[in-house]
Amino acid sequence: MERAKRNIRRNAKVFYFVASVLALIIVTPFVISQYINYQSRPISKEVKSPDVVFTIKEGDTATTVAKGLKDKNLIRSDTAFRFYLKTNNLEKNIHVGYFKLSPSMTFAQIAETLKGSGSQDVRVLIPEGFRNEEVARRLFRQLNLPEKEFLSLAKEGYMFPDTYDFRVDVSAEDVVDVMIKTFNTKVQTEIIASGTSLTELEVVTLASIVEKESRTDADRPIIAGILLNRLEISQGLEVDATLQYLLGENEDGWWAHDSVALVEAKSIDSPYNTYKYSGLPPGPINNPGLKSVEAVLKPTPSNYFYYLHESDGTPHYAETYEQHQNNIANYL
Repeated sequence: MERAKRNIRRNAKVFYFVASVLALIIVTPFVISQYINYQSRPISKEVKSPDVVFTIKEGDTATTVAKGLKDKNLIRSDTAFRFYLKTNNLEKNIHVGYFKLSPSMTFAQIAETLKGSGSQDVRVLIPEGFRNEEVARRLFRQLNLPEKEFLSLAKEGYMFPDTYDFRVDVSAEDVVDVMIKTFNTKVQTEIIASGTSLTELEVVTLASIVEKESRTDADRPIIAGILLNRLEISQGLEVDATLQYLLGENEDGWWAHDSVALVEAKSIDSPYNTYKYSGLPPGPINNPGLKSVEAVLKPTPSNYFYYLHESDGTPHYAETYEQHQNNIANYL
């Protein structure tokens, strides 16, 4: 009787062991599949995410490539990507070369791209209002161009915001040269043709302020006119954008200092502090777009000296400080 019980217990253990193994055999592939499916999703949901140049060199392995993709923030997991390549027999289909990838691509799309012959050109979009450090960071991310090299050559205000096609091996000197030539073609010609009494540096500096102080294209010529009105009577410009510029980068970006930080910055002794010093700052605070330049060259005449924007971007203008204070009370 006791032996029978022991046999039953032993058989039960064997049954549970076999059942557990079978369960693992059945469940594990499903779990792995779900894990790979999750990890293979694009990092970015933005369909038009900027291209990133990814380089595969002679001798690079699937492990090296996967780690590089993870370091470039193009995939979520290098382990999952290696597993994807292995299970789809793609490990030996990766070619040497330069490849344009994007955070909006899936594992399948990245793997398919890496099977190709690579590309020699990368399209880089430089938005209006980027300061040189932001331009440098984008060039590094998309072209592996050393930030310090670019910044040592770049001239704030003259790195014209546009869409460029650069070779993957382009030098910092060539990038700066192309951007300045584009500035000369699109901006310098406009300034000369306008007949303005402002110097080129004054136009670009004021345009860079208009770029950050405006919310819409309709705002630009009005705000440009207001700032010119202040300059004409030697009134301080008193614009927060110049404070943002002198404060530099924080954890939220280059232009994200809160109202408390801006109030404190008003006491900083800097020529870029337009609350402390009248007139224009020494130079541009970013690289303005053509519409901001045109706004300075063709400002809207008015008797306004003050402006503000509601949180939704709606502008309110005022001729007197008292009217401006009323706008602050009513709209902020």
